[in-house]
Amino acid sequence: MKRNKLPNNTQQYIRGQQSKNLQRGDKVRIIQKAEGHSNGWRNGWVYPMDDVIGCTGTVLEINGDHGIRVAFADSTHTYAYPYFVLKKVQ
Repeated sequence: MKRNKLPNNTQQYIRGQQSKNLQRGDKVRIIQKAEGHSNGWRNGWVYPMDDVIGCTGTVLEINGDHGIRVAFADSTHTYAYPYFVLKKVQ
């Protein structure tokens, strides 16, 4: 069976995300806004995501090139953020 090769920017995104070494349960801060579908991230930024810039949340899951799903204590909504807007905090 032949597997489809991922586009180069998707491969680069996944490698970059893996290099962050984030795991489920890690605490992360959203440090900036991102353009949707940038740098190989196959997801979009929606305006409610702006509300948590500067806030700390918990990694729920790693979704490949769709991003890292993060939950916040004061919100019932979760979104998948690109790794390059996340900063791991202690």
